[in-house]
Amino acid sequence: MIPVALEELKHILKSIRTIVIILIFVLFSYGMSSTLSNITSTGDSIAAAYSSIRLLVFILGYMFVSTVSNSCINREIETGSIKFVLSKINKQQFIIGKFIGIFLFWFICIGTSFTVISFLTNQVDLSILFMLMSVVTYYISLCVLLSVLVSKSSTTNFIGLIMGIFFPIVGLWVTLSNEWYNFFMYFFPYEYILKDGYFIVVPVLISIIYLSIAVVSFSRKEV
Repeated sequence: MIPVALEELKHILKSIRTIVIILIFVLFSYGMSSTLSNITSTGDSIAAAYSSIRLLVFILGYMFVSTVSNSCINREIETGSIKFVLSKINKQQFIIGKFIGIFLFWFICIGTSFTVISFLTNQVDLSILFMLMSVVTYYISLCVLLSVLVSKSSTTNFIGLIMGIFFPIVGLWVTLSNEWYNFFMYFFPYEYILKDGYFIVVPVLISIIYLSIAVVSFSRKEV
């Protein structure tokens, strides 16, 4: 399981898209944090500084995660490399290993940006880091699940692009709406993040459900 996670992390880090994403997170966090910290009052400066990375994760997070991970499972099936891997570990370990590898990358990426902001503000708010990783964990598990359920990587690329655009729009719409369909807000992470407190754990719990479905589905799948 650990070798699968490290190999996935290595695969992600070798991508040019990954380098671009890391630069976007770090530079955007640095630029926005510096600007917002200077134009706001002392009491609001810390919250303003962290708002840059929260904006990236909440609005563009799924698109970024999908960009590097939307074909994490089905590409292995298409290339046939999965047969060699599964000769050493079982399918459950394979799925969990992939998840851990992707999670490690985003922990590095967001952790670096978080460190930059903390350095600029001379304050560390670990609750924000946990909130960000909670949302990202939700995104990762959803990407893994789609990569298991959809056979072709080209199809997951297309789905990832569409969901990356509409996921935050629909999610925030149903969350902020008072219509009957706002029931769907419980399937998105935004409601729990807005409530804050212990509710930020809920996206992680939903992630466990998604990942469990992925494991069960993949266990029944012929590869």
